[in-house]
Amino acid sequence: GDGVDCDGLGDLTKMKFVHEASVLYAIKSRLAKKKPYARAGDIIISVNPFQWMHDIYSEDTQNYYINKFVWKFPEQVQKRMYLSPSIPWGEPHVYEISSKAYANISKPLNPSKATTTRQNPNQTTQNGKNQQYRQDQTIFLTGSAASGKTVTSKIMLTHLTIMELTRPIQDTSLKRSLENSNVSGVSFFAKSMSVTKIIE
Repeated sequence: GDGVDCDGLGDLTKMKFVHEASVLYAIKSRLAKKKPYARAGDIIISVNPFQWMHDIYSEDTQNYYINKFVWKFPEQVQKRMYLSPSIPWGEPHVYEISSKAYANISKPLNPSKATTTRQNPNQTTQNGKNQQYRQDQTIFLTGSAASGKTVTSKIMLTHLTIMELTRPIQDTSLKRSLENSNVSGVSFFAKSMSVTKIIE
């Protein structure tokens, strides 16, 4: 009925009737379909399934969200790629959060000579064109005990590390430092990319 699977993509804000019972039932219905994530505007809601779901954390799934939010591939291009067609365009996922955060922190640093606009301190105008620059990011995880916050933070840190190590631009300070270090990719990323904060 109306609101059981929201708009088909797990967006609770699109439900016809929004109240506690309908929201809980929609989330429960999605989990029964092995879809532990739902959306409420810009917020991703996660339910701990107490089991590892290989398909939704596969390499194809990771690349789907990277290509959509970081490299901005349009839907028609994504469909022609090797990615699984089973992922609906707009399906909520924790990879969406990590991809959007990486897209913002991977932008170029704001040069000291650039003139900052009043509307956005991270946007400057050069030669009549708007240029977006790096913005610090904070990912906030909240929930009750055993709700999966620690595992979710590990999933996002792993995804952030993969994006940095596989980005097309090879000559990055982070990558050069990683090549000269003896620490793991995830721990090094967490220590070095200080502009990204995951608060649990």
